Amino acid sequence: MSRRKITATTILTDSEVRKLAAAVRVSFAEWFDRVPHPPDIESGVRLSSLAKRCEARRREMGFSIAEAARVLRVPRYRLKAIEAGSVGSIQGKILRAYLVHLRMGAWYKRWKSVNAVLADRLESDGAGEQRDAPDEARRPSKRKASLSAPRR
Repeated sequence: MSRRKITATTILTDSEVRKLAAAVRVSFAEWFDRVPHPPDIESGVRLSSLAKRCEARRREMGFSIAEAARVLRVPRYRLKAIEAGSVGSIQGKILRAYLVHLRMGAWYKRWKSVNAVLADRLESDGAGEQRDAPDEARRPSKRKASLSAPRR
């Protein structure tokens, strides 16, 4: 049986994720024993391919982080968090907008099919929280408010 070529953007199977996470735990066993709340290695391994694919795609499209942030109207550090694979710093609304901007829908669908639990967690903007409603649904525009409210 031949081994497949794995790169930084390869979507890993569950078995590959478990093997790599186990190898990291063994390599850093002393550190893991001392840390009161060690990081979730499997989530980090799973997210790394998405993070690297976002970075690669942005570069392919010729955008800097600053340009992408300006287009999406988000702080640069939020896009940097996505590209760094910082699980706890990623906001679902921004991730979704970035994936659309990078035209990564088909690739993300494949990634999500293997990483459904993590994808759901990332997309929900945190454990147990609901997604933000679109701005239009949350508050009426000033124009609509001025039409419906009597002037005094």
